[in-house]
Amino acid sequence: MTNKLIEEHKQLQEALAIMCCNADEDCPLEYRTEHFKSAITDGYDLLKKVGYFKNKKRVNKWDT
Repeated sequence: MTNKLIEEHKQLQEALAIMCCNADEDCPLEYRTEHFKSAITDGYDLLKKVGYFKNKKRVNKWDT
């Protein structure tokens, strides 16, 4: 059960990262609502908090 939860947590992290990166690339800042901006920021903050970007070779502007 624990291994399954860990694997699902990793899958959720990956899905959130893909969603945030795609939304960030596909929607220019001037077209984003405040809710959308904060949701993307919250997603990136959570990914940073759990160390997602430290384990990835791909570097983007949210890694800092």
